[in-house]
Amino acid sequence: MSQNIVQPYRFVAPAAETCYTSGGGQARITSISQLIGLSVTSGTDIVGKDITEISFYLKLNGSPTGTVYVRGWDSAADIPSSPAVTFGSFDASTLGSSFSKHTFTLSSGTFSVAVGSQIGLDWGAGSHSDDIYMQWANTDTTNGNMWVDSYTQAYEIIGGCPNYCWYG
Repeated sequence: MSQNIVQPYRFVAPAAETCYTSGGGQARITSISQLIGLSVTSGTDIVGKDITEISFYLKLNGSPTGTVYVRGWDSAADIPSSPAVTFGSFDASTLGSSFSKHTFTLSSGTFSVAVGSQIGLDWGAGSHSDDIYMQWANTDTTNGNMWVDSYTQAYEIIGGCPNYCWYG
């Protein structure tokens, strides 16, 4: 009788997308509030993850123009000047008039999400015409909070939670 040695194979399941889309409200960024996004709170499963992609549900109002960056900050105190990562960018004029999912991927590495991390849109300083809307659940904060900020006004939690997806 021969002895066979079977080597166990290690299989690591690929990362999967996780989405939170529990509401159909909307919040906007304009020339007054040029930044908007997700404030990560304790209790959501994105905490402790190393993510490579983030998605938000966005639409335009009117004819906004200019480059919008999708960024991650280690804390609210870093906004707007010290983003830890940039997931990507888009031209505001390319958004549609109905909400649709827009996904942004890091070109390399990951963003380690901690309680207090912020992920969102940065439209840049200065005046902008018209608006960009982000879809949100205005009464559900189970998976984080919605925040707004600007280059001239302070960071503020506005409640609810953006509809978002993450991959990692």
